[in-house]
Amino acid sequence: AQAALHARVDHLTRQRLAETQDPARWREILSTARFTPPLPLLLAGIELPDGTYSPDTPLAQGVPYASAAQQMAQDHVADVPSGFELAVGLEIDDGTPSFLAWFRPLQPVGACPGTSDASPPAPVGQPAAAVAQWFSVVSTQPVPEHDGRLATARQAADAYMHRSKAENTLRTYRAAVRSWCRWAAGHALPALPARGEDVAAYLADMALQGRRTSTIDLHRAALRYLHHLAQIAVPTAHPMVTATLAGIRREAKET
Repeated sequence: AQAALHARVDHLTRQRLAETQDPARWREILSTARFTPPLPLLLAGIELPDGTYSPDTPLAQGVPYASAAQQMAQDHVADVPSGFELAVGLEIDDGTPSFLAWFRPLQPVGACPGTSDASPPAPVGQPAAAVAQWFSVVSTQPVPEHDGRLATARQAADAYMHRSKAENTLRTYRAAVRSWCRWAAGHALPALPARGEDVAAYLADMALQGRRTSTIDLHRAALRYLHHLAQIAVPTAHPMVTATLAGIRREAKET
């Protein structure tokens, strides 16, 4: 499986995979991988009344990213059965990777006591629209009423953490994250986690549009905060991002 993945992913992903021995980080790393050649997207077969399974259904060919696979699956599957959600993962069958969509049962309400009020999980590898919506939700959490539960205390800690920033700052961050997500979706790029080279290109695109350096710096800060909330590696400290910003500032001073 590792050999099959290493042969198909981009150089940066290969490097990141080689630097970790923690399988838990593979999901985050592979969620932004560019596969070359792109992978097919299949819809998993369902169990039939006689106990057999229907064959997988091809949905698309040439899918380069996990986020694109998620969006394509949602576009192709109009009706999700009640009690299920559409999930997309990476499958390796006989050494050949592909994206596989399937219907995953929803967790029943109350199945995990004490966690229903927790913040929604970060939409790692999901479409850009889901990332923008998630950031908007988690950055506007109200402070809950005290009820003595640990889950409530953790939710309150998240809410108080957001209040360490001025509301105007958070409002500006939400607009910046929406802008990033639209740009990433328009170029079929993963929005979360963002890759360093993609963030650099986004900021450079803003400079080409004549945006002020202070505005560009604000968008970088918003993306840093987005990844901080998602508790995943922050791409804005990537050397390519830092060098790109330095060049933008120098160009601005000389013009």
